Amino acid sequence: MAKPVVIHLINQLELGGTELSLVTLLPHMQNNFDNQVCCLGQVGPLHKDLEDAGIIVHTLGSSNRFDLRLIRRVQLLLLTTKAKAIVTYLPQADMIGRLAARRTGTPVVSAQRSSYHRRPYLRLPDRLTRPLVTEYVVQTGVAKQRFPSGETTVIPNAVGLDVAQERDEARALLRLGPEDIAITCVSNLRAGKGHNTLLQALALLPTHVSWNCFLIGEGPEQARIEQQIIKLGLSQRVRLLGRRRDVPHILAGSDVFVFPSLAEGMSNALLESLAAGLPVVASDIPANKAVISHDQNGLLATAGDPADFAKQLVRVLTSADTRATLAHAAEAHVREHHAPAVIASKWEAVLERVTTP
Repeated sequence: MAKPVVIHLINQLELGGTELSLVTLLPHMQNNFDNQVCCLGQVGPLHKDLEDAGIIVHTLGSSNRFDLRLIRRVQLLLLTTKAKAIVTYLPQADMIGRLAARRTGTPVVSAQRSSYHRRPYLRLPDRLTRPLVTEYVVQTGVAKQRFPSGETTVIPNAVGLDVAQERDEARALLRLGPEDIAITCVSNLRAGKGHNTLLQALALLPTHVSWNCFLIGEGPEQARIEQQIIKLGLSQRVRLLGRRRDVPHILAGSDVFVFPSLAEGMSNALLESLAAGLPVVASDIPANKAVISHDQNGLLATAGDPADFAKQLVRVLTSADTRATLAHAAEAHVREHHAPAVIASKWEAVLERVTTP
């Protein structure tokens, strides 16, 4: 008997957190469902990763995010694949998926990553099309409060656990000496990600501590960040590495992960750093607090407060014991709560619920 087809609708297949989560999770959800991905835009670098894992990928190739013809094209896909459910990710795909499924009667699972409440212009379309959603999936209990209680399930992100990498090779790549402490931040270079807070905090660190900071990511704030690095006198210690596909390799050569975001859904980059066994200093926003318990499996600093970030960084930079204790607890937390098999079983329960007549 053929497995029920579930279409996962997403804007693109670039190296973003939502896209990477599909690559991590879907291979663990193929036993009971035929999970297929539909990308509204052009083929991205993760297309091959999904196909190599046995996931069928449909690419619509649209370059216009407001192209209403996509609704009809998604409708045809739902009909031709005889899909039993559609899972939508991120606002554009979410709206198109809801409207397409309205015509076909396909159950809609809306996977929320905290975009709507941060963008006022999205709230009205979301509210008008909420009756078309069968079930919401959110990442934290705090996020659940914004959605209908009887139609919302909390499922955190999954993170791959096969993170063993060669530390010495990674540190050689980063040109680090044996005593250098590597601080890494993985985040798009755009407003709201907290890079300004991080750089000011680094400028406050004691001069006797030997550290280097690596910023992984790209975005519209890059020029401003480069200027701030120069202004704060950090050019010899802070390096921008751009967008990378070898993030696990760089994490293997790192000693501390820092995540200063001012607003965020549950971050894959944060989970990956915990899985890599790194001590973490992160902002105390709700999504981070859902993963990190202060002084247990990481350290939390007040969002937007450079002095508090510097204080928490000093704790991990000056104590190898603190780094080791936090790293061990971080890795254990991820294995218990965010392993792909654990999260896949939660998702399959949702899909069973919405596809059962």
